[in-house]
Amino acid sequence: MRLLNRTIAASLVLGFAGSASAALLNASVSTGVASPVDLTAAGNQDWAIFDATANGDGELLSGSDSTMPANIFSFALPEYNAKSSGSGINSAVIEIAAGANFTSDTSPIDYSYTDGTSPVSETTAGGLGLAVRTNLAEAQGPNGRFVFEIAALDTVNPTTVTVYGAHKRAGVDFVASLNGVADDVDVLAPIADTTSFAYTVTFTPDNIGDLLTLSFGTNGQSTAASNNFNTVRVSGIAVNAIPEPATAALCGLGGLMLLRRRA
Repeated sequence: MRLLNRTIAASLVLGFAGSASAALLNASVSTGVASPVDLTAAGNQDWAIFDATANGDGELLSGSDSTMPANIFSFALPEYNAKSSGSGINSAVIEIAAGANFTSDTSPIDYSYTDGTSPVSETTAGGLGLAVRTNLAEAQGPNGRFVFEIAALDTVNPTTVTVYGAHKRAGVDFVASLNGVADDVDVLAPIADTTSFAYTVTFTPDNIGDLLTLSFGTNGQSTAASNNFNTVRVSGIAVNAIPEPATAALCGLGGLMLLRRRA
């Protein structure tokens, strides 16, 4: 199983060729994700899916609830599978503070892929994922968050990163930052029933190796009574490189020429 906490060797190969452009960052969140998500199409650069019962990445989470002490603790997300030879996802962690715990609550999103590490191809069934669960009777405010770091591999063409998850009862806030500067904040209002979401960020960095950080978790708002649990769940992430129009046109032209030769 490929470790998520890894060095991006591709950045050493690409180097700093080409002129740097002004950094751009745009984020949005949508609900009601169509399932299954085709990760091979959505993550041509990299993808990973997570599950609380998976064995990988120095497994630190389990399927049972684990309430954490008052200080914040950070754990690597347990990886269920990942894109073979993918690059871009630098780290994926869950941060837990007082009044929150992590649990095996799954996301209602399934996935399909044909370029996985092990297995190579699959359509998942029954949901994957894990959740931050907050009891508002114990502590108010944000108590648990998922944090992803994506290493930039292209300074010319934009890259899109999508994180897939769900929430129930809890309100959720999403923060995207490039090189530590928070540039975009999105919020999902609390909702009584489990609702899937896709948090999508498109960015163009100044330099190869710049870090995009995505963070989201409970924000203290809830539709339930204070003694009920409120969850924010995550199950997958996809990194998609978007070719510039000229490159895409050349690829299309090359395909047409190949077809003509074969005709």
